[in-house]
Amino acid sequence: MIDPTKTAPFTAGVTREAAQRVAIVCAVVMGCIGFLGYFVTDVVDRFGLGSQHHISSNNIFYFLFFRFERWTSVFSVAWSGFALLYFLRQGSRTLDHSSKPPDRRLVPFLAVLAGLIAGIGTYTVCLNHPLAMDEYLTNFQAKIFLSGHVFAPLGEFWNQFGGAMTPALAIWDPTRGTWTANYLPVYAAMRTPFVALGAESLLNPLMTLGSVWLIASIARRLWPDDAWAPVMAGLFLAFSPQVLVTGMTAYSMPAHLFLNLLWLALYLRDDRVGLGWAPWVGIASMNLHQPNIHAIFVAPFLIRMVLERRWGRSTYFASIYLVGCAFCLYWMKLKAQLPAPGETGDDLGQLKAIFGLFSQLGFRSWINTGVLFPQIFLWQSWAVGFFALASLRRVRSLPKPLFDLFCGLVLCLLFYFLYGFGQGHGWGNRTFYPFLGGFCLLAVAGWKSLASLPGRQTVLAASLAITLFLEFPYRCFEVYSVTEPFATADRYLRDIKDPLVIVDTVPIWYGQDLVRNDPFLTNTPKYFFAVALDPARIDALSRMGKVRVVKAPELLTLGLSDRRREAPP
Repeated sequence: MIDPTKTAPFTAGVTREAAQRVAIVCAVVMGCIGFLGYFVTDVVDRFGLGSQHHISSNNIFYFLFFRFERWTSVFSVAWSGFALLYFLRQGSRTLDHSSKPPDRRLVPFLAVLAGLIAGIGTYTVCLNHPLAMDEYLTNFQAKIFLSGHVFAPLGEFWNQFGGAMTPALAIWDPTRGTWTANYLPVYAAMRTPFVALGAESLLNPLMTLGSVWLIASIARRLWPDDAWAPVMAGLFLAFSPQVLVTGMTAYSMPAHLFLNLLWLALYLRDDRVGLGWAPWVGIASMNLHQPNIHAIFVAPFLIRMVLERRWGRSTYFASIYLVGCAFCLYWMKLKAQLPAPGETGDDLGQLKAIFGLFSQLGFRSWINTGVLFPQIFLWQSWAVGFFALASLRRVRSLPKPLFDLFCGLVLCLLFYFLYGFGQGHGWGNRTFYPFLGGFCLLAVAGWKSLASLPGRQTVLAASLAITLFLEFPYRCFEVYSVTEPFATADRYLRDIKDPLVIVDTVPIWYGQDLVRNDPFLTNTPKYFFAVALDPARIDALSRMGKVRVVKAPELLTLGLSDRRREAPP
């Protein structure tokens, strides 16, 4: 007997007329989301937030949206309009049927294809360059772990220059004389064996491959009587431009998605092995990069355990997750800077900093949401958003795990609405990326609920074809065009023969990302922020060897943008 808590089949199918009405409404909503995206690009432009030149708007989050989403928003509106007209004309058309079972090799093919595209794109699109410091610091910390340490010692001499040599977002502890990354450790630990093999670029393509495989297995458990459900789930995820592009990077998000899907696959087994291992996978996910991501994902499932009075299961999960929380707090305290001699440390400083990221609702909360929400849809195939919306027609009739996933999506949107800052670097809505598995599974539910919709397969095929041959290449162009100047500048700096290089970063948009030293300072040359050096320290460096000062105009010729000291309009 099927456990309704786990694998209740989604039977909320509708008549032809009702399906057509649902399709029309969803097409209109998709068009409205496109209009919202276009409107927000104008708001971002009006306040100068999307400019590379204003020093007060040094946030690539807004720039990427303003620069690239205007046209994707227009395209989404146009595509929604065509779909609307198509559905209005399909009332008398015969239904599409998929009576033939799918080839069992389709899911492995999709998984391997997604992994291959991500692997090839690592070098051809992202140029194997960790654009964001979030990406750079994962390998930074992995190298430290590979040496058998948590901290990298600078040595007494270099410690006096620590403030001028520390890569952005890394932690320099002048008391210890060490460096460490400013993130939780599990993702860096996952990269460590790949760094040891010189194959660190393989991890995220493998995570992408594994995620497609896992979502298909989850769909198989949710809909055991539908042979096409696993294929559709794998297809929706594998054809996501955001999944493919982020798989090309060194971000932790592909690992977040993989571990969340692995947790769900184990949970849906509903046996001793699955339930025994699921919270341990949860601990790894919680300590991967930031703890809130998995906490939001898992919260609806844990709440359901309590509401259904599954006390044994609830106690076991709660006890394991408490261990994960304790480790998280321990790591935060471990990597925090030690107080200088004579000073008193602030044990709650890390937590205060975290809660300080949340602010009262204001302009930034609304505009950030106005940017992030359309990106959820604009970075997926149009059909995924359309069918996901269709699944919400009777949201309470979804299988319970799907309803819990939907609640997690809502919690994610609410969390980042209250969050006081944009996401910084990232392709698409990076904060939503770990929840894309649930989004695609909702799309499968919507696909099934519209089985009586004429032209359903035609719309799906057209949408996926447009994604593959138009939207995905456009996203690759976006990533390449933004990454290439920074990759060129990085190579230029590394090719300098002088042992010590001082970089004038302040006049350059995101120039702070150009100072990238190895955690054990094995790199030659060694790099310094010009703004952090006084004449005495420059003299001390001159006595060490030849010092090369790289001025901003020298780097701006490589395609970087200048950051002018003027207020936005």
